[in-house]
Amino acid sequence: MGFLFAYGAETSLEMEALLDHSELGSQAAACLWNWAPRKAALLLSSQHLPPLAIKNLLVTSPSSAVGAALAALRQNTQLLTQTERSVWAKPRLPDARQHAPELLRWVVMPPLSAVV
Repeated sequence: MGFLFAYGAETSLEMEALLDHSELGSQAAACLWNWAPRKAALLLSSQHLPPLAIKNLLVTSPSSAVGAALAALRQNTQLLTQTERSVWAKPRLPDARQHAPELLRWVVMPPLSAVV
């Protein structure tokens, strides 16, 4: 999870400011999911975060947040390439339950908005 994890849960509020950092953003997002999962889910659905911050929250989201992550991906289909979507979706399929059909679509085909 990186060195940011060493700072502990009491720094979860400060992690939000790092979400769109090109090098630390994914570490900050992973820390938020561990320390403040409700806050991370709320941020993921935010319309006010920069695209990189949403991407970092999306790709580090745990399987338990697949519904929120899919909602964010539907709103921001251009955040991930087809390869990135597939890499993100495949490990979440076994625990996806009702979200499995949608995850499988993200694995095998581009989103409808990308089809011309």
